[in-house]
Amino acid sequence: MPVPFTLPMQFPGYQNVYIPGYMGDSESQKKLLIGFALNEESIALNKWITVVPSDSPRAFYPVFNSSDFVRLKNITGNDRRWADAAERPSAGPGVRFMNREFLLQRYGESTFVGNMAEDWSQIGSLVTLNQEQLASRALVWRSILAAATVTDPTKYITTATPAATDNYFATWAAFTTAVAGVGKPYASGYFGTGLYTGTVTTPVVKRFLGHCCKGIALRTNNRVGVKDLLFLVNPTTALKLAATEEFQYYIAQQAGSLAVLKGENPNYIDPTYGLPDALYNLKVVSDPTSYTLGAPQQSASVPDFAGQQFVIPDDFIAVLSRPGSVAGMKNSRGFSSVVLFQETKRALKPSTFPDPRSERMEVAIQDMFTTDMVAPDCSFAIGSAVA
Repeated sequence: MPVPFTLPMQFPGYQNVYIPGYMGDSESQKKLLIGFALNEESIALNKWITVVPSDSPRAFYPVFNSSDFVRLKNITGNDRRWADAAERPSAGPGVRFMNREFLLQRYGESTFVGNMAEDWSQIGSLVTLNQEQLASRALVWRSILAAATVTDPTKYITTATPAATDNYFATWAAFTTAVAGVGKPYASGYFGTGLYTGTVTTPVVKRFLGHCCKGIALRTNNRVGVKDLLFLVNPTTALKLAATEEFQYYIAQQAGSLAVLKGENPNYIDPTYGLPDALYNLKVVSDPTSYTLGAPQQSASVPDFAGQQFVIPDDFIAVLSRPGSVAGMKNSRGFSSVVLFQETKRALKPSTFPDPRSERMEVAIQDMFTTDMVAPDCSFAIGSAVA
């Protein structure tokens, strides 16, 4: 007899894959499959990273010192003047670079499906169902590692004592202390008392994003502009920002504010949780990818949402270059601040292994990749915007 739906959730087996016909239409019932797996095409990670194929598990990419491209000996031009019949001006130093290594790691996960359960299943192929589950978790793992990269202070340009030239700050207080005050770029109080304190007269987020864009333009010799950047947060942070006076006023003053209130702009295909889709001309990416930590709760009759959390931490904010928007050296591919290098043959590869002796099928997936911050010059982040 099939297990009633009101009992605790359990893994599929030949004893519980029947669908009771109490509605008189088992064909309609088995089409009603309720689950929420990540889709590779819609995963938010692809909105803020660039995926680069690799045919080697260990490789290098060159990073140039961008300041050398605009370096001058002085601003008089005396070293550059070249009189007729005179010796050509002496050569200056070339452009420095370093080779950064990336090392791909292989990951895998598998589960078993009994032959009887597969034969008698009325909820569709359990092999296909488990492949989708494993793929969903593999995509989450990619997002977790990418989030670990973008939140890692060592990936950015920082100094021992926070300074205005840094592009990562552990807290909002460290950021404002470094850039605001006597003798610093901005007056005391220019950035309010926190990210969520923006008002009509003190638009904190607008001033913060302006500072980020200015610093990125300076470090990249203006090769990376506002149109090439995005603003990364998680939904919790986006909702907190959207509730501030700064954004209530910002939306109210827009010619299309009625469309915003009606949910037409931004639309819900790419939700930004109340923030304008183009925030002061920067694309907003509110990454809702989540994960559940820990072993399954065997006695649970509902999903254990208490253990679920977003991969991007609350109150973390970052300004990053958009995927493919930044052109590297001539004839090279476009990139973004964070890149995912994947091994071509093993990237998100599903497999099945029949086990005739035990009358079961092993369903597996493997992935081989790594993530890295390849362009800290066009990145800016604050670890906690509330501290």
